Amino acid sequence: MNLKLRRLAVIPMIGAALALTACSGAAERPTADELKSTIEEELGSTTTGLDAETQDAFLDCISQGLVDSDLSDDLLAKAANNEYGTDEERAEFEAVVTEVSTTCAEDVMM
Repeated sequence: MNLKLRRLAVIPMIGAALALTACSGAAERPTADELKSTIEEELGSTTTGLDAETQDAFLDCISQGLVDSDLSDDLLAKAANNEYGTDEERAEFEAVVTEVSTTCAEDVMM
């Protein structure tokens, strides 16, 4: 399998992992580090096709992209706390995660 294609294959995994974490309760906007920690917990220690340095840069990019997005503080706080949300919240979050992940894949891995 082409290396670029293998690397892009991680985007759906990250979207799925984060969509499962998007969820309930009002709070302040989490930091990129808090979101990155949650992503790492959901994905495990390694992502197929990525070396440690590239994975770290990719997750940094995704986490910062989520913080910089238009997602509400509440929805990001839910994601950082590994909680579940409504179908609408999950769909909104998943759409942003997919967009951010795709941009990060292009920026970090290409």
